Amino acid sequence: MDVVPVTEETLKDWTHPPFSGAVEDGYVWGRGAMDIKGTAIALLEATTALLREGFNPRRTLLIALGHDEEVGGANGAGQMAALLAARGVKLAMVFDEGSPIIVGGLLPSLDAPVALVATAEKTYQSVKVTIHSPGGHSSMPATDGSSMAARLGRLLLRIATVHPPLKLVPPTSHFIQGLAGIAPVWLQPLLLAVEHLAPLRWLFVRLMAAAGGDVAAMVRATAAVTHVQAGVAGNVMPQAGTITINFRTLPGETSDSIQQQLLHWLGKDAQHANITFTEKWETPAAVTDPEGPHFALISSAIREAWQLKGHSSNVEALPVIPYLLCGGTDSKWYANLTSNILRFAPFSINRKAGDLKRVHGTDERLLVGDFGRMLCTFRAGLRMAGMHMQLGSKAQATAAAAAVDAAAAAAAAAAAAQRVPAGADGSVQASHAVSTDAGSLAGTAGAYGSSSADEL
Repeated sequence: MDVVPVTEETLKDWTHPPFSGAVEDGYVWGRGAMDIKGTAIALLEATTALLREGFNPRRTLLIALGHDEEVGGANGAGQMAALLAARGVKLAMVFDEGSPIIVGGLLPSLDAPVALVATAEKTYQSVKVTIHSPGGHSSMPATDGSSMAARLGRLLLRIATVHPPLKLVPPTSHFIQGLAGIAPVWLQPLLLAVEHLAPLRWLFVRLMAAAGGDVAAMVRATAAVTHVQAGVAGNVMPQAGTITINFRTLPGETSDSIQQQLLHWLGKDAQHANITFTEKWETPAAVTDPEGPHFALISSAIREAWQLKGHSSNVEALPVIPYLLCGGTDSKWYANLTSNILRFAPFSINRKAGDLKRVHGTDERLLVGDFGRMLCTFRAGLRMAGMHMQLGSKAQATAAAAAVDAAAAAAAAAAAAQRVPAGADGSVQASHAVSTDAGSLAGTAGAYGSSSADEL
């Protein structure tokens, strides 16, 4: 499994060495703990637990782990998907890494923990723009705006200040509807009305854009300058310069929309520019139906392993809502094999504590308790998916999931009866809580031979 590198100059900033896998203060520390070795290990542990229980799925379950996801996945997932296609395989659904459980405030006024299951992801496109200029001797720079510095500067300024148009498209529109179910009472009717009232939709989209970061990225394509190059010598004005721009486009947008955006940014300088797509993904970003049986199955698995515990003793189901993943995953390679792709990482991220910055950043870490809950989520999901020969309506999926839950409970009780009890009360069920401002998340470790999620 590949992970992003750790640069030499940041090593001193890590609390524990980035490849130590240190377990300290209730966390597993190291590069890949969140993205995405921790998840892969939990998936394999869950599979092992099911095999030990004698689970015999009624349908084929394929586990595909790529080695080059962080650099596009062409030689990993790309080759595996091509092999399946060559064999005529069609997949009922694909489940990949994705968005997590957010605690500590998804949005202002929304502090409750919520599981975000991505029903689509933004499309990755990279473009190299080559700008041409007359050049000349550095002792006689042009003053008419034709220099490389002037032309590159104008383009860079417009990329930074003139953003692509705002749009509200699925799954972001589904996300807003999902928020209505967990929002404060005063906010619920406004969220429900966004879909139907154009002025309110216009306002809400602009509020999301003003929030910045991952929230703003849900309502527009993004463009990030990743490379700038010009010049060959200190006394020579360059005749050519290049800018590499990485775009992440919304579902429904194509390379043509990127081309038009670039021409808009270039303006009169377009006649002096060449545009080349260096990475171009033409497969459309399909949106999986959040009302369909596949989303219902994943939701059931999440809720089996995670519960929301408030300040009272009552335990409630964790809200699960659809989401647009702004990053990319290997799932894109399987888009021609299924129309149902869901992306979820079953661990919690505290938004207020800045945990999102740890992904691909310094001090990446995973709660030890979350590892146990990840294992339980995958165990439940694999069991449910393996028992469905056909995925029909959402109601059928939910009913089937309940039947599988009952069978799993019976199997767990039988397995527990055959083992030496690990706890003082003979129980192999263990719950864990993650404190949040809104209460806590409680997860059940499940019956797989360990008395505590901490021991997994």
